[in-house]
Amino acid sequence: EGKKRIEMLFFIANIIFWGSGGALLGLGIWLYISQYFFLYLMPAISNYFTAAHLAITAGIIIIITGILGCLASVRSSKALTIVFISLVFLIISLEITTSVITLVYKDRIRQTVQQNMEVELKQTYNPISTEKRTKKITKGFDLMQKTYDCCGADNYTDWENSKWHSLLGINVAHAIAPMSCCKNEYDLQCNTKANSIYIIGCKDIYSEVIDRHLLLIAFFSMGIAAVQ
Repeated sequence: EGKKRIEMLFFIANIIFWGSGGALLGLGIWLYISQYFFLYLMPAISNYFTAAHLAITAGIIIIITGILGCLASVRSSKALTIVFISLVFLIISLEITTSVITLVYKDRIRQTVQQNMEVELKQTYNPISTEKRTKKITKGFDLMQKTYDCCGADNYTDWENSKWHSLLGINVAHAIAPMSCCKNEYDLQCNTKANSIYIIGCKDIYSEVIDRHLLLIAFFSMGIAAVQ
C-alpha cells in the first residue's frame, strides 16, 4: 500500500509537471508569434527570440519528461526513473539559463531597439520599394504604429526628416506621416493633420512591451524551476 501511495504521488507530480510544461510552451509560442513580424524591423530583438525559443524548448522537454515519469511509475522501471531524474535536472538548468539570459540581455535589447528603430525609420522605410528587406521593414513599421497607436520613433515629427518624406510626390508632399499613423484609417487626408494622427513615438512604447515580455519569461521560468 505504501508503494501505491508513492506511485500515486509520483503520478500527481507528473500531472503538475505536464501543466507547467504546457504553460511554458504556450507562453514561448505566444511571445514568439506576437513579435514575429517585428523581427525584420529590428534584427536587434533576435535575443528576444532566443529567450522565446528556450522557453518553447523547455516546455517540450518538460512534457516529454512528464510522459517518461508516468511510464516509470506505471512500470516501476528503474531505468526510466533514472532518465526522468536526469531530465528534471536538465530542465531546471535550462529554465535557469533562460531566466539568466533574459535578464542579462534585457537592457541591451532595449537600447539596441531604440537605436535601430530611428535608423530604419529615417533610412529604410519605403512603401513603394520592391526590395525584400525594405518591404518587410516597412510592413513592420506600419504594423507597429497601428498596433501600439504610436507614430515615429520619438514622435511623429521623425517622419519629416526621413527618406519616406523625401520620396513623396508633389501631390502628397503635405503628408506629415504615413497612413499607418492615422487614428481613423478611413480618412484619406488624416496623415496631413497632426490632430488626426498618433503623435507619441513608438520607441518607448515598444521597448516597454519587450521589457514586459522578457520579464515574464524570466520570472515564469524561475517560478517553474523553483516548483520542480
